[in-house]
Amino acid sequence: MLPYELLVGWRYLRRSKRSRKTVHAALAIFTAATGLGGVFFAASVALREIGILLLVFGSIGLVASALLQVFSAFTTVSILGVALGVRTLAVVLSVTGGFEREFKVKVLGVNAHVIVMKYGVDFAEYEDVIGKARAQKGVTGAAPFVLHEMMISRGSEQTGILVKGIDPARVGSVLDAPRHLRSGSFAALRAGGDIGALPGVLLGLGLAERLHASVGDVVQLVALGGDFASPGLAIAEAPRSFDLRVAGLFHSGFEEYDRRLVYIDLAQSQKLVARGDVVTGVELKLSDIYASGKIARAMEKALGDGPYRVIDWKELNHNLFSALRTQKVVLALVMTLIVLVAAFNIVAALALLVVRKTREIAILKSMGLGPGGVARIFQSAGLVIGLIGAGLGVLWAIADCALVERYGYPLDPKVYLIGRLPVDPDPVELALTAGLALAICLLATVYPARRAVELRPVEGLRYE
Repeated sequence: MLPYELLVGWRYLRRSKRSRKTVHAALAIFTAATGLGGVFFAASVALREIGILLLVFGSIGLVASALLQVFSAFTTVSILGVALGVRTLAVVLSVTGGFEREFKVKVLGVNAHVIVMKYGVDFAEYEDVIGKARAQKGVTGAAPFVLHEMMISRGSEQTGILVKGIDPARVGSVLDAPRHLRSGSFAALRAGGDIGALPGVLLGLGLAERLHASVGDVVQLVALGGDFASPGLAIAEAPRSFDLRVAGLFHSGFEEYDRRLVYIDLAQSQKLVARGDVVTGVELKLSDIYASGKIARAMEKALGDGPYRVIDWKELNHNLFSALRTQKVVLALVMTLIVLVAAFNIVAALALLVVRKTREIAILKSMGLGPGGVARIFQSAGLVIGLIGAGLGVLWAIADCALVERYGYPLDPKVYLIGRLPVDPDPVELALTAGLALAICLLATVYPARRAVELRPVEGLRYE
């Protein structure tokens, strides 16, 4: 019985008489908007945003003209409403997912998956900790590091930075930092390396630009009074300065790191605080980043009751990723309102359809079609609107994401920390978005279907 009811519902939605004026108007909008959009898009980067908006309006005109060839005006408006709602929601989820992906890649490119730290300033047994870490299943690399807050200067330029001391021979086993290098090498950090007698330092491109420094230039590190590796235990002492030569430049893609983080040799960083062979912590790299919590707990058990703290990347960046997830949920809820507005269009369109098809509904009931069958006719009509609208919306969103991915959308790195708008369409989220729209469309058929069910055959045939 369902195929018959679906066929009747489809017939109710189809256009009985084609209006060339409406189709021509939609095609005119498509042609004008697409033409102007292409001109603006190709003219310059500054006009690209206007071009994209015009291309979006042009695509709406094209789809509307195609739908009007088959469906009535009310049905076309309902389908477009669902499609635009799904499109907007899917694009928003893709953009927020893109930000989460980019931040995760950037953060994990500079920070390790798990960090082992020790309370106090006497972390001298770090090699023993590294041995225990390598014994853990899933740990692929381990290396010590030292972290200090300092000042860096060159000429009249100076700024506060984070100085990270790393072992050049082991840094590649725990961090993606070697892949971020634009010039120079980590091997040149050691005195007497490729850059000469002075020990080296690696600067981010943003910091190098601020200092007007390039590979081979000499910069000065100033260690302020106190040991900043251990907050709360600062020891008053006179600032000390050290000359280093720029051994290379890196670009992590994360503005905060590129402007504030520098790398130096581990032994050199230990000399800066003159506390001997001690480190700030040990970094671990894992084969599965999502197993970080499990491995962190295993490390805590392996280290016993010692004064250690084991932190995984999710805990270390909890505020950042929590904010991103909250933003994603809020935006998704707001964008869902567009789909709900489209649902009201469906209610209005199907309610009007009940009035227009009163005679046909009465005849079907007189021929023996039960209340369930009548309801399924209008549910089928809502299902058709939902399927076509959701399908168009998902295809539209994929096209939008591909366009942004291909041509990019510049962002201010000082505000957004990254230089271009990221998109990451997730097939699961696209499917859930389409499913949500379809469920809303089916719910929108409840009232029109009930009106049709309550219609008595005698009322529909009274004036026939």
